[in-house]
Amino acid sequence: MPRLDFPKVLHPVNLSDYLPAFGAQAVSVWVNPPVATLRQIIDVLQADIPDNQAIFAALADLWDGWTADEIGDLFAESTSREPDLWNWLIESTFSAINEYRDERKKAFKAR
Repeated sequence: MPRLDFPKVLHPVNLSDYLPAFGAQAVSVWVNPPVATLRQIIDVLQADIPDNQAIFAALADLWDGWTADEIGDLFAESTSREPDLWNWLIESTFSAINEYRDERKKAFKAR
């Protein structure tokens, strides 16, 4: 049986939706990760004692072209300059994933 390669589907999270001054900047989010990967990422984000390095590494799996170090730098910069941006980015990341999954469900006709 031939092997099926699943494409990595990316959707942009436009930072201008948070603040128009960000212009065309966007974070490209992997919206169809395997369920096991998504569960691991959610576990890291919901840990009782947050481990920032683990969070940055988990987000690096979802944000195309980003490294954990770059995400750590973004966290530090946004904390000091635009505190609400970090939470908005996390929420927008999972909104993009959920919207993609909902779109896929709607694409199938009920039988």
